[in-house]
Amino acid sequence: MNTWLPDAHGKAPSPISAFMSSILLPLALYVIIRAKEIVDIVVPGFANNVLLIVGLVTLVYTGFTLLQQKHFKRALAYSSSEHIAIITLAFALNAPLLAFAHLIFHSFVKAASFMSAGNILLELGS
Repeated sequence: MNTWLPDAHGKAPSPISAFMSSILLPLALYVIIRAKEIVDIVVPGFANNVLLIVGLVTLVYTGFTLLQQKHFKRALAYSSSEHIAIITLAFALNAPLLAFAHLIFHSFVKAASFMSAGNILLELGS
């Protein structure tokens, strides 16, 4: 579901990558969690199972793909997908405090990482 992300980060300027990773991804996850609350009212437990399956599949896929990456902005993008999968698993396992803490720390660290990647690209040129 998130194969567009590394392509977008690989081509985007570093401030845009920082924005996408620290603001856009948590906002998209917020929408999913809000929808989960509505689905939980209608069909209890179904949304947790879906989040658990999607989170595990994303975690495994991005983990293996991350090992093959040579471009560091794409690697950071796959890392963001992996962290969103971990946060999704925390929500699926009903650990919202852990999920929110991870989400906040991921936002700050990943924004700094993408900005640092931009500085490295400016210095080295590739």
